[in-house]
Amino acid sequence: MNKPSPTPRNSNSRQNVSIEIPPASSADDEAFVSEITGIINTEYSWGEAGVVRDGTMRSTLSEVADQLRARQFAVAFLTTPDGHRQAIGCIYVRKLNATHGNLGLLAVRSEHHGSGLARDLVRFGEEHCRRTFGLKAMQIELLVPTTVKIAHKIRLQTWYERMGYVVVATGDFAADYPHMVPLLLGPTDYRVFEKPLDGLAVMPVSGDKVEAKL
Repeated sequence: MNKPSPTPRNSNSRQNVSIEIPPASSADDEAFVSEITGIINTEYSWGEAGVVRDGTMRSTLSEVADQLRARQFAVAFLTTPDGHRQAIGCIYVRKLNATHGNLGLLAVRSEHHGSGLARDLVRFGEEHCRRTFGLKAMQIELLVPTTVKIAHKIRLQTWYERMGYVVVATGDFAADYPHMVPLLLGPTDYRVFEKPLDGLAVMPVSGDKVEAKL
């Protein structure tokens, strides 16, 4: 399965986008939970193509609701000229321990691929963990087949590295997550990337929200 081609953007348009941590009460909004779950699973369907079996869902409605209730999601909203706010991307953000945070479930609607929104979501997550929890480093994991090379996995690793992440560990996914083995198409490792947050450039964050322009 190929990554959807991004829709060409009008360079004269100014689409207002905000990234924020939704309130815990958003977990009770069934339509919103369904929207975020759909964004994640759509992204996962091509992002893990060649790694997991077709039709595999990454997240369930109940999982996403629990994560929203725990305020572990940053969500990007597009505000249209008529004032409507549509979720167009998200990233899972959590504190692992006293020094490290973790980012995952990075997903952006296909029409916003190539816009820089994924980068902004990662940077928001990093800054949120640095400011809110005083963390010193962030981690991101990447599933990688061991017997075949998949172009979009190679591109994603390169993108992580450009963002300042380096591989610090490699694990056997099947050994660590045996219940997931039936979903895999073949032997798979997961690579743990890490980035120090010391010296991270300060973003113009106000509370849990940052404005961005696509």
